[in-house]
Formats: sequence, C-alpha cells, structure tokens
Amino acid sequence: MDITRNVSVLLDAGNFTPKTETPDPVCLESIVRYRSSVAIEMIREDILRGVHSPDVSAFSELHEAVDANMYLIDEQHPDPLAGSFSDWPDLTVNNQCVLLNRIIEAAEDWLKTRALVRHREEY
Repeated sequence: MDITRNVSVLLDAGNFTPKTETPDPVCLESIVRYRSSVAIEMIREDILRGVHSPDVSAFSELHEAVDANMYLIDEQHPDPLAGSFSDWPDLTVNNQCVLLNRIIEAAEDWLKTRALVRHREEY
C-alpha cells in the first residue's frame, strides 16, 4: 500500500480501510458507536500521516486541514444506514444533528484523552 504523507484519508480512501466492522444488527445506537470508532480511526491515521499536528486536542482544530465533518459519514458505504444518518427515513434533521454531535463528542473525548497515553505506539 502506497500511502502519501500529508494526504488525508478523506482524499485517499483507496489506501485506507477502517478496521472497525459494520455492526450487525444495524440500529441507531450501534451505528453511533460504529461511526465514532471509524471517525477516530480516520483522525488517528491523518495524525500519523502528518495531516494534523500530533498535538491536536479538539475536533474543531481538525477543520484547519480538512472538512472534519467528513470523518462522521461515509456516503459510499455499502450499507447506506451505516454510512449516513440521512438515509434513516424517520430521523428529522434535528435528530440527525444530535447523533452527529454524539460522534463529534466521542472524537473530541479521544483527542483530549489520548495525551494521557501518548507514550504508547497504538494511541
């Protein structure tokens, strides 16, 4: 796999596959956990690639290099319900925003707490 340094996984999807498996069964709670895990994997990879500073500690800081909101969704996911909340027919826009904010909060928590384990390679 040829990974271009400083190129975000958001632009280099062919060279990045999340390790997190799509949940089965698919329900809103499992998708929030799944999308949170995938978002963290993608952010972590972009830190390793040099897209973001190793010291980044807030989700809002990610916007300096990329449209960080794109870490939250995957419009190309083979299961549309696992890729985006907009494909759930009964969700209002407000409810979609609530769920997306939960993913942002999970990523934010990871960014803030990873400094506690920064000495470990797998952080």
